[in-house]
Amino acid sequence: MTAQAPVAGQESDADFLKARTACLDVVTTSLQLVDSGQATKALELFTDDGELVLGDTVISGDALRAALAQRETDGIRRLHLPGEPLFRLLTPDVAKAETLIQLFHLGT
Repeated sequence: MTAQAPVAGQESDADFLKARTACLDVVTTSLQLVDSGQATKALELFTDDGELVLGDTVISGDALRAALAQRETDGIRRLHLPGEPLFRLLTPDVAKAETLIQLFHLGT
């Protein structure tokens, strides 16, 4: 059985809920790590083919590692506030979550 997005008034499929929770945990935990100065630890949350998409820019692999390492050492304090995510389970093994994020620069 393929996990489907829930329909209003129907109970959600357990596989869908597990995948959604896992994706949302990646979003919130990675933002917390970045905000606490531990951005490179967020890499542990991504799968090998995981991507960070910022507008039209897709960051993955070595570029993602470099971006998070730079963020960790740039000396700028930030606060990321995620909005309500849009989650889609594309296949039983592939999910996509999109979240609008408000970013506050708190200074150095």
